[in-house]
Order: sequence, then C-alpha cells, then structure tokens
Amino acid sequence: MEQPALEQSALEQSALEQPPLGSAAPLGSSDHLVLRRYGVALETLEAHAEQPSEDVILQALTARDAVQAALDKAPADPTIRAEIYRLDQRLRQQSGAIARHLDLATWRDSLNPPASAWWWKFPKPPDPRDRLDWLWDALTVTTLAASFSLVMDISSKFLTGGTDLLGSFIIVGQSVLTLLTGKTALTQAGQEATERSLERLGVPSPYHHEAKLGLSTGLLLLLLGLHANLPRIASLYAAWGNDNQAQGEMTRAEENLRRSLALNPDNPQTRYDLGTVYEDGQNPEKAIAQYRLALQGGLPQASIPLSRLYILDGQYDMAASVLMQGEQTASAGATPEGL
Repeated sequence: MEQPALEQSALEQSALEQPPLGSAAPLGSSDHLVLRRYGVALETLEAHAEQPSEDVILQALTARDAVQAALDKAPADPTIRAEIYRLDQRLRQQSGAIARHLDLATWRDSLNPPASAWWWKFPKPPDPRDRLDWLWDALTVTTLAASFSLVMDISSKFLTGGTDLLGSFIIVGQSVLTLLTGKTALTQAGQEATERSLERLGVPSPYHHEAKLGLSTGLLLLLLGLHANLPRIASLYAAWGNDNQAQGEMTRAEENLRRSLALNPDNPQTRYDLGTVYEDGQNPEKAIAQYRLALQGGLPQASIPLSRLYILDGQYDMAASVLMQGEQTASAGATPEGL
C-alpha cells in the first residue's frame, strides 16, 4: 500500500509545482519550477517503471511539454540546457515502458502535439511473443495454399460427375469458406477486420498471428475431412442410383452412378452397376466398357454379363477369355476357408 501512496504524493507535489495552464515559467528564473516539475515526474515514472499508470506517464510527458514551451518563450543558459539533456536521456530510457502502457497514437490524436515533440512518438517495443510471427504467417499461407488445392480437386470431382443440389452446396460452401479465410490473411481489409474481431473476442494482440494460423488450419482440416469422406458420399450416390434403376428411372440412375464414380472411380461394384444400367438401356458398348473395368478392379461376377455381351456380338474367343479371367480373379480372392 506504500507504493501507490508514494505515487500519489509525487503526483500531487508535481501538480502543485506546475505553472498555470497556458503559461511557462522562464527557465532562467531562480526556482526553475518547470524543470523541477519535469525532474519530479521522471522520478515518479522511474519508481514505477515496471508498471506505470497512465497518470504517471502523462505527468512526465506533459511536464516535457511545459519545458519545451518555456524554451520556446525564453532562451536557457548552457547549464540549464545540459540539465534538460540529462533529463531527456532519463525519459528516453523509459520509452519502452511508456509505449507499452500508454496508447500514444490515441493521445497524439487527442492532444495534437507539434511534430517536433519526439517524446510523444516513442515506438512500441516488440513483444517477445511476436518473434515467431513470420513463421505463423508462412504457415498460414502454406495451409491456405493447400486448402485452395483441395477445393479445386473436390470441386472438379463434383463437376465431372455433373452437379446436383448436394454437389452444388458442397462446392459453394467450401469455396466461400476458403475465400473468406484467405481474405482474412491475404488482404489488408481482411486483416484489419480480423484484428478488430479478435480484439472484440478478447484475444491478446501478440496472439493474433497464431489465431489466423488457427483459422487457416481449421479450414484445412475441414477440407481434408471432406476429401477423406468422398467415398462415403460416392456410396450415397451409388445407393440413389440403384434405387433409381429399381424404379425404372434409368436416366437418373446413370447420373447418380456417374457422380459416384467421379468421387470414387476405383469402386468396381459401381462400375458393374453402371454397366447393368447401360445394358438395360440397350447400350452394349458402354456396358462392356464398364463391365471390363469392374472385372479389372477385382469383381469376378462382372465376367458373366461381359461374356454374355461378347457372345451376343459373336466374339466367342473374348467371351471365353473373360470367363477364364473371372475364374482367376475369384480364385485369387478366395480365402482358405472358402477353398
């Protein structure tokens, strides 16, 4: 409790010694009240250098204003100027504490000191927590680049199979999220808006770069999760296609199965199902192509309809070949229990 009392006492003493507002005591006078006030204000500031209050800092800065005003009105002898120099050096030694604990930019806007008032322009010292900001920024750009690449890949898959409501929602949703996240990190307006939002959320300024990296990393993880679940979405389209085929809706069945293959082209069962749709639609050439891909993908039962289409086309050697290939595929995939 003694330190605040000491600070208050020093401030009261400084205030008593301060000349009236708008006047400046000549530095050549016997009492040198302005200079004494400056010295007292500096002593108080130095005594609370670790955590100075705004009042303590403002007393020191306004005291320096008064010294300058007095110098502008009356010249000072060399002894006084030497004393001012020594006091100014002490003030400069406290520049870090001043800039950390007082928003100098806001006070400059309010008081509008002259351009020569260097004591109102102390730069804020770098925060030790900011030393890795360059790394966080680089990682943010890297994660955004990876996110853009994933967006392009996912969008192309949905567009290849033909878009529907679900595909359009995914394409637009991921694109908007990626563009918004990129804007927060790559544009001046976006960065300023993000800074304001983080301040409103109570995120300390030294952690703003880390917060932006967190946003871009969250987006990347979201897109990676979406990309990893494309086979699940493909299975959903395949199920819809099978339902359409069962209901005789061959056009919609083909569309949904093609969407499924666009998302998961290595699924032999979907190839087989699409082949049956083409066969039912009297399109044997396309059916043969899908059955062959299904057989090559490890689905032995595709050899049966494939051989049948070859027989109908008079290609008996090809029919025998694919039947043999189907038997070999089935044998290679058989388990010891099945044998």
